[in-house]
Amino acid sequence: MSDPMPGRPVNVYVSKDVAFDIEKMGKITRSVLGRLGCGGCHSGRLLLYHTLEDFIVNSKTLEVEELGGIGFGR
Repeated sequence: MSDPMPGRPVNVYVSKDVAFDIEKMGKITRSVLGRLGCGGCHSGRLLLYHTLEDFIVNSKTLEVEELGGIGFGR
């Protein structure tokens, strides 16, 4: 599927275990570029990677856990 707005930056949200693994980041980059229409090159696209750093607090136990899955990154 091609991006309907090809001039805009593309945000990619990843967990810390992925962000600090060059092999995983390469695979993700190829996958994102493929979805944008060209898996073999950036074609001038600006990919912005965000590491997930969001937490949720259990109101009963006050335990803090990293929010899993897709969320808002920094």
